[in-house]
Amino acid sequence: MSGCGVYRKGDPIYEPAGADHVHIGKNLGGEPVVLKVVYVLPSGSPLSDDAPAPGCSS
Repeated sequence: MSGCGVYRKGDPIYEPAGADHVHIGKNLGGEPVVLKVVYVLPSGSPLSDDAPAPGCSS
């Protein structure tokens, strides 16, 4: 599954971890994006892992 979707102001976004859930974020609007983020990870886990770009990244 790739992270291809359009989200509007106020929409919640859930991004599961793992190689099967690669995603990319782009601001397609004219105003800055502000994200309020909660990370739920085991202690010592990285916030991200390098992976090939999803098919919708262009």
